[in-house]
Amino acid sequence: MEWLDRRYRQGLAHGHYYAHEPIYGVGSPYSEPNHVLRLARTYSVMRRLAQMEFQSLLDVGGAEGYHASLARRLFSAEVATSDLSLEANLRAAELYGVPGVASDAHWLPFADGSFDVVLCCEVVEHVADPVAVMCEAVRVARRYTVFTTDHVCRFARERRIRLLLADTQSPHSELNWFLPEDFRTVLGDNVTLERQLTLEHVPGSPVGGEEPGPAEARSLVLQMARIGGRHTADHGVLVVKARESAPPVDISQRGDVGPLDAILHHQVQSAPHGAEETMAPFLRDRLACPACLAALLTSEGYLECSTCGARYPVERGVAVCHVPDQHGEAEQIAASRWPWMEEPGKAVRRIFVTPRPAPSRLLCYLLDLELALTAGAGTDATAPADYSDSTEVRNALCAGGLEKRSPGSMPPPEVWWNRLPATGDEIEAMRALGAVMVALNARRRGAIHIWRGLLSLASRALRRGLRLRRRGFPDVPTGFWARPEIEALTRSGLISGLSDALYHPDRAVSRADIAVWLGRALAGGDANVPEHAGKPTFADVPATDSRHKYIEYVVAKGVMSGYDEGVYRPEQTLDRGHIAIIIARALAGGDAIPAGLHGRPTFPDVTSEPGDPYRNCHRYVEYLAARRIVKGYPDGLYHPELTCSRDQAAVMLYRALTQMR
Repeated sequence: MEWLDRRYRQGLAHGHYYAHEPIYGVGSPYSEPNHVLRLARTYSVMRRLAQMEFQSLLDVGGAEGYHASLARRLFSAEVATSDLSLEANLRAAELYGVPGVASDAHWLPFADGSFDVVLCCEVVEHVADPVAVMCEAVRVARRYTVFTTDHVCRFARERRIRLLLADTQSPHSELNWFLPEDFRTVLGDNVTLERQLTLEHVPGSPVGGEEPGPAEARSLVLQMARIGGRHTADHGVLVVKARESAPPVDISQRGDVGPLDAILHHQVQSAPHGAEETMAPFLRDRLACPACLAALLTSEGYLECSTCGARYPVERGVAVCHVPDQHGEAEQIAASRWPWMEEPGKAVRRIFVTPRPAPSRLLCYLLDLELALTAGAGTDATAPADYSDSTEVRNALCAGGLEKRSPGSMPPPEVWWNRLPATGDEIEAMRALGAVMVALNARRRGAIHIWRGLLSLASRALRRGLRLRRRGFPDVPTGFWARPEIEALTRSGLISGLSDALYHPDRAVSRADIAVWLGRALAGGDANVPEHAGKPTFADVPATDSRHKYIEYVVAKGVMSGYDEGVYRPEQTLDRGHIAIIIARALAGGDAIPAGLHGRPTFPDVTSEPGDPYRNCHRYVEYLAARRIVKGYPDGLYHPELTCSRDQAAVMLYRALTQMR
């Protein structure tokens, strides 16, 4: 929660809030990237809302209130937002006048049927108990509940692997993956699913570092909407649950362009302003105790439950309705809050809440290979006939069983090869797997037929690797502005995706990330980064930390340093000002960088003037700008205060490496 609060305060100290959604319009540098895709997904939701009759709406995980404010503008509904972060709710009130409540989506502080429609967009993949979040949203909705997520798999085994490899350490990471049928199993009758919109199959998708303008963005979204989707698991789903009192939504209707034009013109013109200090009556009348769902009594500065006596503070007009951890009572809570949930839905819930073992490095290798094979198997909604047997075999391998099997039970390598998605990352993974398999084959002679088949597959892939059609990371599609640099660095082994096999280009880069990347680059490869023999330099990076040797190496090179209290803060994210300092030091071989050219600075927001808060970055930014490693934003500014994302860091590193060589 602290991380989320920091995120929704970002940029305020410099007079311009850095938004999660494109609230300032397509192409603005003051919001997170991928504006066209965000616009498309917002359009998908709004065109479905246009088919519904409703007077009230709640947006769960509503961030700064963008979707809620759009629904109010388009459909004249009373709207509210609910987000775990107090700061997110404050931004919603300041930017749009949308009232909000700070609450956990697992424990919504509203009575049953409080809102006609409940939205829950791109939330369920981030939470600890996604089924609980779905059920809470349905409980609070009187007519419709709408979910969206792009974390959908086509096979149960693929989902199992992705759950095992999910990054559980990073804040706001993607924890959950779903099967399309999970939503029908959990939510029951009157559920419709449709594919999320994607740029992947749109000719002329934007290429380059700049976001497209409004006219081009509009054209791209309409092309996406016209393209018939393949299976819903290809690019995520939009799910609509209709209650008994509401007619099902007809997804065969494509929807008109009216909502799209309204979205394009729905822009905030100024920085956040002061919000109301009192709670909106519309929201206050619907609040209930999140723990027991009893009525809340209003007191000075807080709300008090009329039954259990729990108190919830009110800060600047936002009620903070967080409840203590009660996961030990999960079954009892489910029975009381969602009595309609049947055993199949409870079984789906157990998939996500059951503790997941941390896979060993060897198991990770095996899972990575299996994931590559699973993701490439067939194009239909169900697995091909010859896939079930191979899944059974690999299931045994990953579970450590390695049972004896006859050669006939294993599909020949050619079957797997024909279904293998051609990516350089998977070829490199199989190179490492080959050595592992040879060692295991020597120990477990009973599995010799299995290992020979897998080794044959790896060998064929390596021999034909240069002729394979590359696809890269699923979240770095063709046309993505930083794809060439990300692919080049990945092929070189300098950077990699996260444990869920995605790159996450818009995630903030951390001090540990950049230390690992630069350590590999400066040493000439991962194998050349020396082990640190002495006592760890930083108390928060012990020798057992997998990033220890990289951090020690770049610190010894004078590229990075720690803090006065003897810590490194590996998880701390970097802004664009600090990343410029680090890249410049790496390129120059230390801190011997000239003070900068006299005259007009390249970027008006990074100067050497005494009053400039980023004057310490000036010479480094000028050094990189002179070498065209950094180019700034379309508005002519560098924006040192903005968080540096993983795609931006990869591009800077790639450009610097081309000059080092």
